[in-house]
Amino acid sequence: YHNNMFFYMDINPVMLVVFSGLIYMLLLVAELLKEKFSPRQKYTMDIFFADFKLVNISSFYDSGFNVRDIISNKDVIIISAEKVKDLLPDKLTKDITNFIDGKYDDVSYVFVPVMFTTLSGNGMLPALKGQYIMVENKRIDNILIAFTKDTLTENIDAIFGAGIKRQL
Repeated sequence: YHNNMFFYMDINPVMLVVFSGLIYMLLLVAELLKEKFSPRQKYTMDIFFADFKLVNISSFYDSGFNVRDIISNKDVIIISAEKVKDLLPDKLTKDITNFIDGKYDDVSYVFVPVMFTTLSGNGMLPALKGQYIMVENKRIDNILIAFTKDTLTENIDAIFGAGIKRQL
């Protein structure tokens, strides 16, 4: 009924619970279907360097990620050094920290500086030339692996953009 510009409906509480449960189930099924048919964004990759390798790195394809080396125009993968520090040589972990902190004289690895710009500012990350990466049993050559001290997300160790995604 209508009273004071409000509409009131007499609904049985049992029916309210039943319909709420049905709507919840429909939303759950819709979300599962969306995940099944949406483009894949999470991948596992192996990264090979000259003297070591990183295996089973959980990576995320970010459609808005477009970091490239401005000189060589190589694709870049950004890896959280914090998440993979157990797989990195100790000297490399220390050099990454020194480079990011601006202590360039204390760095023994030869890094390629990768410039980036985000909404919160810009900066420079240390990158190494990877020999190749393996993603989905496909070999991708001629890439740079940049390291950040920040943790990307809880379950992701690396992010990459469309340049690498096109090669998958």
